[in-house]
Amino acid sequence: MRSIHKRIFAVILLTGFTGCAVRPPRVPVRESPEIRVGLLEGLRRVEFTARDRFRIENEAGIPFGGGQPGSRWYAEVIQSVPGRVTYHLTAGSMHDRGEARRRAAELETKGIATEIRVSGRPLVLGGRVVTTNRQYRIFISGVFDTHEEAAAAGDSLGGLVRTSVTREVSRRPEGLLRVVNPATGQEYKSTGPILIRGASVTLHDFPVGSGFHWERTEDQTYPEIIQFDLDATGLLAVINRVPLEVYVEGVIPSEMPPGFPLEALKAQAVAARGKVLGAWGIVHQADPYDVCARVHCQVYSGLSKRDPRTDQAARETAGIVLFSGDRLVDAIFGGVCGGHTEDVDLAWGGQPYAYLKGTLDGPHALRRYGPLHIEENARRWIDAHPPSHCNTNRNPVPASLNYTKKYFRWEVRLTRDEIRQALAKRHIDIGDPVALIPLERGVSGRIVRLRIAGTRGETIIRGELNIRQALSPTTLWSSCFYVREAEDGFALKGAGWGHGVGMCQTGAAMMAEGGKKFDAILRHYYRDVQFRRLY
Repeated sequence: MRSIHKRIFAVILLTGFTGCAVRPPRVPVRESPEIRVGLLEGLRRVEFTARDRFRIENEAGIPFGGGQPGSRWYAEVIQSVPGRVTYHLTAGSMHDRGEARRRAAELETKGIATEIRVSGRPLVLGGRVVTTNRQYRIFISGVFDTHEEAAAAGDSLGGLVRTSVTREVSRRPEGLLRVVNPATGQEYKSTGPILIRGASVTLHDFPVGSGFHWERTEDQTYPEIIQFDLDATGLLAVINRVPLEVYVEGVIPSEMPPGFPLEALKAQAVAARGKVLGAWGIVHQADPYDVCARVHCQVYSGLSKRDPRTDQAARETAGIVLFSGDRLVDAIFGGVCGGHTEDVDLAWGGQPYAYLKGTLDGPHALRRYGPLHIEENARRWIDAHPPSHCNTNRNPVPASLNYTKKYFRWEVRLTRDEIRQALAKRHIDIGDPVALIPLERGVSGRIVRLRIAGTRGETIIRGELNIRQALSPTTLWSSCFYVREAEDGFALKGAGWGHGVGMCQTGAAMMAEGGKKFDAILRHYYRDVQFRRLY
């Protein structure tokens, strides 16, 4: 009788997660979708070592040869012809064709010519279409040869529409790849991708955190299959092909410390799984991979940081994702929201998804600060240390959360020369900066439009990440800040670390520390979502 009760309970539990009466067909975890993760690109050569005997194959699986464990190899591009890369301005992406048409019509009335294009590809599991992942992108007419030219064209619209730059490859690159063992003289060449299969592979001197304050190089090890290919410019791209659940195991410890509470790690697992599936066929369409291993998508480090606790979090949530209606939730997350999360459309433009609306990260008493898009309210908010979930300074916290204390509220000083050099990297020359003027803030207080005035002109920076990168060569912690003049520059007093959209990872950890389960944590950060187990 007891075993029957256990089975009934298991069925009830699973039905609660799926959020629907019909349970999806079961797909073995190892047969979950294969994800192609872009590890490196823009290289001439990369060195690698395999832990065990391995096979060298072409894309069709035909073997070239093999290698011994521990032997040092390198892969390189011998000769290549770059692909044809062009850049376009987009004015947002919509799930609904009618909504995209209405938005395009609004732009046409402002004299902005548009074109609607479809992106995304269906996600099929067990012979069943889980979601179409279809998006309708609004392109503003015009083709540009460089990212800078496209961005300048967007700026020239004078604030009529918020734009982003999209890259396309109209002609694929061609070239010759080879892998070489210099000790034995083994050498294999191919005009197509070269695969290393049958062993985990260590890539040497792997760059980590490029452009951020934790930038460094280290050796990193990856499972399953390593693919050497050509990127759009005809240089070397290194890709890891892995089942989705193996990928999730490599993301969790890269995005959240394994010492965080288990329920927070499980929330991170669900978010990571949904984030990659939500990007299926939408991001990196110009590249030979589905997602990148960088902050742009989510950080993935293969086997290098794997931990039993994060593996447990992936295993106990295997196949679980979030849906909003009939669509996968793009489960965006960030480090420390600073007490209030941000609307996705205010952070980056595009469609305002209901499940990614900014919310207070704590008790309703925080509302006494007033709307944070108002300058004086944002200043009071930043000067305060309110009792939000991610404020780890108020009470004792587990050792794994100590590092987050410096991000809740912070202050940095930037010299005029530092800002001038950071702008020069973006090909902006306004002379010496004399003023930083917030023009627009989001619901979290983050600046989404900033005027920088200089001795030879001024520029307007749009988008929270663009602002963070335009002011600092190592990317400012957050765009939720206000400015005071200081000796030879500016003092920036700020709140939070990251874009603030979606789940606040530190807030999730503190909610878990307080006894909240992963589903309650996720429902706090993503509004009106349903849990479904895909396999």
